[in-house]
Amino acid sequence: MKVETSHHIDASEPDAHGMHDWHYEYDMFLFTDDNLRLAARSYSDTSHEAHFIGLERKHKQLNIADEFGQPLMLFAIAYLRSVGKTELNYLGPDGYQPIPGSKK
Repeated sequence: MKVETSHHIDASEPDAHGMHDWHYEYDMFLFTDDNLRLAARSYSDTSHEAHFIGLERKHKQLNIADEFGQPLMLFAIAYLRSVGKTELNYLGPDGYQPIPGSKK
């Protein structure tokens, strides 16, 4: 299993005073195992949280909830916990929801 991390800043253009209308800073985590890819994001202002936001196999989107308890998801949860993420959620049909059994 492989982990890739990257840091991102997404912001509007600054106004005349150097202020932004919107500004997001976050880390992305990409977990891969064979043809399965799982993405998670953690915003800098809530660094204790991470949100699983996408899962795909061979470029086909999959339901994250179908992977609970599977090796890649268990690996990703353990990894995120090891880097200080104590609140883990996933993007489901009704918005962000806690990963079952992931509460520490």
